[in-house]
Amino acid sequence: MNSKLLRSINLLGTLSLLAAVGLGAYYLLAGSSVDETGLLVEEFWALGLAWIFFFTAMSFAMVSAVLMVRSRRK
Repeated sequence: MNSKLLRSINLLGTLSLLAAVGLGAYYLLAGSSVDETGLLVEEFWALGLAWIFFFTAMSFAMVSAVLMVRSRRK
């Protein structure tokens, strides 16, 4: 069971990291512009979500490391 849990956590961490990289790339490629009224038009939501997914992936990595260390001690 521990092996199945570890695989699930690793999969979720990998998917979170891929989502973070994808959203970060989208943010950079979308660029920014200033409209006629002087407002900055930028994809801020993508940058925020990229950071959230990045920290989620790091959290999954830490949980995975703790589970691997605990399973080796038994």
